[in-house]
Amino acid sequence: MENRRQRGLIPCYTCNAALAPRNMPRIGEDIERREIAISRRDAAGRVPMQITEETRFCFNCNRSVTDEIRLLQNDPSAVRLNVLSQTSSQTCLICDGDNHLVRLSLKARVNIFLKRNIYASENTRSCRNHLDDAGQLMPEFLDGLRFVNRPLRIAGTVLRPFLDELRDNCTTGTRYENENNFTEEEFATLSPVTREQFRILFTYCDPIIERDQFLYVTKRHLLTFLCKMRQGVPDDFLASTFGYNSRQRASSVIATVRRSLMQRFVPENLGLGHITRDQFIARHVTDFANHLYNPTPGTGRIILYIDGTYIEVEMSSNFSAARKSYSSHKNYYLLKPAVVVGPDGYILDVHPIYFSDVRNNDAAMLIDTLQRYAAHNFRPWIRPGDIIILDRGYRNARLILEQAGITVIMPPFLDRGSSLLKKLIIRD
Repeated sequence: MENRRQRGLIPCYTCNAALAPRNMPRIGEDIERREIAISRRDAAGRVPMQITEETRFCFNCNRSVTDEIRLLQNDPSAVRLNVLSQTSSQTCLICDGDNHLVRLSLKARVNIFLKRNIYASENTRSCRNHLDDAGQLMPEFLDGLRFVNRPLRIAGTVLRPFLDELRDNCTTGTRYENENNFTEEEFATLSPVTREQFRILFTYCDPIIERDQFLYVTKRHLLTFLCKMRQGVPDDFLASTFGYNSRQRASSVIATVRRSLMQRFVPENLGLGHITRDQFIARHVTDFANHLYNPTPGTGRIILYIDGTYIEVEMSSNFSAARKSYSSHKNYYLLKPAVVVGPDGYILDVHPIYFSDVRNNDAAMLIDTLQRYAAHNFRPWIRPGDIIILDRGYRNARLILEQAGITVIMPPFLDRGSSLLKKLIIRD
């Protein structure tokens, strides 16, 4: 401020631009001009300052305030809105650049109004690199938008499509068709994956054929499926949240997405077919595991861990299914999948899911899986000398694995009354 005074410049009351006094009209005693000036200064977040006889506007602010007063006098029905403030309608609203500009689409302007309560005119332009793939202004630029609260006359030909787009955006389903309509926190609540992962996952959602017609997966469908996985809420809740007309429709959408992902996404990312033996050894067999378990570390070998886990389910209304899914060990209704992982934690495969009754212990599940599902896949992938680490629950399956030439590593039994430390000392 002191440097400005030394140069003979004074700041504009509303925008703080520093100009020579001869180029700046005084605010004057007019009450209406003063009220507008004070409201604009407050809207800009500037420190309150008393208006004196020497308080001035810059030329642009003075013209804007004069136009506002004239508009209110000639048309009292003009709507007062937060109107986007920018250097020029011919430059970018973010960086003031003038190269590679595009006009903001109606959807983008409505999105700004919904997110920031700022009206952008149909002539508003932006650089392409400030827009996402859907033509929307990127979320990180929304918070920095400037505006002026002033009356605005909007022609009916402009207002009608704007209101129509507002109505469409208020329809629940429309909002879920664009992942950029949510903040990071909102999206994390709905989905277990990030926005970028969501976009990649959507590229795998190929249409499926049912009754000689194609069923397509939209982003809303995929987000519904992910929300089901993330929150585990009932389908009638999903129908209400995502704008489906019935619970059956929401269930059908979830089934369609699951079938679509099973066509390409699952085979390319899970199972013995999605990665070669050499790739797995190079990427996922750690040096520590190789030296710990492999008797010849210089020879690359597959090292796998197999273990069962549990998935909680509600008690089935079907008595037989309820009885089979009840685990007397865990005292709850559960299903049991077995997961095959590498030494670095990479999930290679998930075996079929079994009931959790006493008949389906870990060893019985593995034997059944090898005999019924995985034998033809294991033969070209697993070779004699490869290593599988199992706990004692798989001791009854050890023989079938060793007959296939697989080295099975399993914790040994301790002698009665002995400890692991004593056993190690005796062995050494």
